[in-house]
Amino acid sequence: MSRPCPKCGSTDRVHRSQTRGYWERAARAVLFFRPYRCHRCGHRYWLWQGPLRDPAKARPKAARITLWAILLAIALSLAVGWFLVTRLSQESSEAPSSGTP
Repeated sequence: MSRPCPKCGSTDRVHRSQTRGYWERAARAVLFFRPYRCHRCGHRYWLWQGPLRDPAKARPKAARITLWAILLAIALSLAVGWFLVTRLSQESSEAPSSGTP
């Protein structure tokens, strides 16, 4: 099945393009979008492909990306929590006591 280029309409010189960087690989693996490139005009665009036909090939990569995203969220949550706890403890120790003059 040939996909026409949205810019020039060519169908004979369109092919799937490689992903660039982590975010494009994540979009490809999780959202099932694939990059395409037209050799006639050089336009690069994304089309939704749906899941791969062989789920065994798609699951390990999507699962790995999901695992890394969860680990990153946990690490960021711990860092923010640590920052807030240390900041609040510093502010409470620096506050003057109002009991005695």
